[in-house]
Amino acid sequence: MKNKNEEFKDELSFQYSLLINAERKEQRKRTIIILIIFSITLISVLISTIYSYKAYKSTKDILSNNKVESKKYFQTLSVVYSGGHHLNLDGLYFGYESPNPLVISITNDGDYKITYKISINNISTNLASNSNLYYTITKNNETSSPKILPVKDDDLLTELTISPKETASYIIKANYTGIVPEGESMFYHANISVIQTNSDSSLLE
Repeated sequence: MKNKNEEFKDELSFQYSLLINAERKEQRKRTIIILIIFSITLISVLISTIYSYKAYKSTKDILSNNKVESKKYFQTLSVVYSGGHHLNLDGLYFGYESPNPLVISITNDGDYKITYKISINNISTNLASNSNLYYTITKNNETSSPKILPVKDDDLLTELTISPKETASYIIKANYTGIVPEGESMFYHANISVIQTNSDSSLLE
């Protein structure tokens, strides 16, 4: 039979082996957890790298195979007008017709189709009513129906387009069909402006 010292040693040895085994188990758990975290991180990095490469390759293919044209609408219209851009109607009388029609020649010097409009502004008149003052605009031998000249800033023509290197000509005429009181001199003055609407800058001011 074992004496008390031997029994104590055996018990101590047994308890120590239990502690060693428990520590080894904990170490294995920690190692497994670290390996799992490392594996998940590595997989995430690999997936992210694959998607980044695919996105880069897709963008590169688009840029190499499809040339995206960036249109810069600079001021590319040039305008020539006879006698200035002033519409001066002086000495109005019944049956008056403007003796010198305003002629505007517009050329697109750029490489893209341009949109523009023709506006009237800076209007000055001593007419009590403009209901008898009309204007017509002729382009390519086609004349618009008569319209009343406005007394406030307005657009005469809108949504006009002109192709690259194209030239368009407009003739603006005015006539008066009203009655002028005897001894009075009636007038209508205004400026005509061509405005490139995709750059919004007046070419006649």
